[in-house]
Amino acid sequence: MGKRAIEISGELWQEWLTRGFSIGFPDKIECTEGLPEGATFHAAFYRQWPGMSVSITPSLVFVFEHPDWPAQELGKVIPSIDVVFRKFYAEDA
Repeated sequence: MGKRAIEISGELWQEWLTRGFSIGFPDKIECTEGLPEGATFHAAFYRQWPGMSVSITPSLVFVFEHPDWPAQELGKVIPSIDVVFRKFYAEDA
């Protein structure tokens, strides 16, 4: 079985996950909850907890910065935010 990689820039993830981002016509999908304007991409990493059950899916974690968020102490858990997308149908417009 062969493998292929997909490379997507952090800046593109930043755009997609920012509140108000939308794509599509006539139907569209909009980010209704997510990053505030002005957030910038910082890093990404793959998380798989030691001893994790195979039934739990590992995660790809994106880290962003924003001037309104307080600085994190080294070694402390970085708080997470929810990202919510809503689909708007053309007939609802």
